Amino acid sequence: MDKATPKISSMAKEMNLDLEELHINEGKELITYDPEDTPCTLIVTGLALEVFEDPDNKKDFEAIFKEFDEQAVFCYLRSFRRARVNFSNSETTKKARVQTHEVEVCGKNVKVYFGQPVFSLGNQQGGHSHLEPPPLEKQFLISPPTSPPAGWAQFHEARPKIDMDLITALVNLVPGEMYEVLAAHNNQPGITVEVVEDIALGPKPTIVHTKRPDNI
Repeated sequence: MDKATPKISSMAKEMNLDLEELHINEGKELITYDPEDTPCTLIVTGLALEVFEDPDNKKDFEAIFKEFDEQAVFCYLRSFRRARVNFSNSETTKKARVQTHEVEVCGKNVKVYFGQPVFSLGNQQGGHSHLEPPPLEKQFLISPPTSPPAGWAQFHEARPKIDMDLITALVNLVPGEMYEVLAAHNNQPGITVEVVEDIALGPKPTIVHTKRPDNI
């Protein structure tokens, strides 16, 4: 704790400046610090297991941060050996971060970092507190829907069309005769079909397996 004291004091001295009036010149542009950008959450890492198991140690740990804000809210993450501390305003959060970083808790020096700010969906989703579905023009069906869409009506398929002339011509085919399907016209050749008898297939041939080499 003694080694960290000069570092903490130096950081505290820097943070005690009026940050709302701080301006940094970079070339011709003027950058102004906005105190509202500082989150109101601290993440404490490297906590000992005694903080999670012993109520007295947990009470002592919370007392360190409640010195800055009595309304501080704690959320413990035992698996990560971490705790999330929420403060009521950003100024208190900055002071607590500077003065509690590397403080000793149950024999271990913990690390304290600023947490990520939490944005409300109410201002970004038109006042809704939940995420909105994606635009309809970006939705593509991967599988058929489970129910018919609105306005869908079942219809009966038409009966197949039977061409009696085609059936009669196929029945009248005689093996060994030639039939002209399309007559020749000008420079275009005609199409003639020769009907053949059914070919009697013999026994299925046996596939002879390749002999394995003797030297293997």
